Amino acid sequence: MGLADAPPVDSFRVPVPGGEVAAYSMGSGPDVLFLVNGGPGIVSSGIRADHAWLAEKGWRVVAHDQLGTGASDCPDDPSLWTIARYGDEIEAVRRALGLGTVHLLGHSWGGWLSCDYVCRYPGSVKSLIAANTGADMALHLAELRRLIGAFGVETQTMVDRHEATGTLKDAEYRAFCTLFYCRHQNRRPTGERLPEGITKLNMQIQMALWGPAEFSCTGSLRGWSRLDDLRRFTSPCLVFNGVHDYLTIREGAEIQAAVAGSEMTVFANSGHMPARDEPEAYRTVVEGFLERHR
Repeated sequence: MGLADAPPVDSFRVPVPGGEVAAYSMGSGPDVLFLVNGGPGIVSSGIRADHAWLAEKGWRVVAHDQLGTGASDCPDDPSLWTIARYGDEIEAVRRALGLGTVHLLGHSWGGWLSCDYVCRYPGSVKSLIAANTGADMALHLAELRRLIGAFGVETQTMVDRHEATGTLKDAEYRAFCTLFYCRHQNRRPTGERLPEGITKLNMQIQMALWGPAEFSCTGSLRGWSRLDDLRRFTSPCLVFNGVHDYLTIREGAEIQAAVAGSEMTVFANSGHMPARDEPEAYRTVVEGFLERHR
């Protein structure tokens, strides 16, 4: 099920720090799954399409276009693009829609943001699903270097050279990026298309939080970590990664080790997108966890 054949979607305009965002709600009932999409700097349409089926399972499924993306306001103000402000944005949407405590699913950058959010607003969350993510930027950067190293020393040297000199549009660097993401991001059959608009990126957001390069972080996330703070998180938690994920199993395992009583699943045939690589297995895992913690 995608958005085209999903239950009706209610749309809202919600004031948040820095502007207004577009929020979306599918399904009904007292149990709310709040989705936080990856990026940073892309719309929520992809994650909504991947989880619309839950609206027919008795869940109210809520997401929003993060400020600067999609139908939300797009202010020209780099000072707005911080992980803390985006966490305050989640809280503003939760309160404005009267959602009560929510089950939170954050994917990739949305997982970093969700880990940060639950450390600041633990009373707003019934459970956390940390999807294809981590909680320590130093570990993530080290894991990226390990994955690049598997392509060989010459490739690692080439990537380092281009990222150091800023020649990021060079053909050999772009070709390697394509190869890397084919291996580690999306392992679906060639020709299957992503949901409309999912790859449109707000580069001002990307630059502020991450930086211009693919494999090195020079933005405000560079020193970010929530592993120690997550040791105080006491709500149910599910962590998962794909075997081929560039946010690696080790990164997910560190979250599981930090959160007492948390669960972890590894999708054997997935990269960074198990909802698309292994949809049946993905739905079984996600629905099973949510049903146990209604």
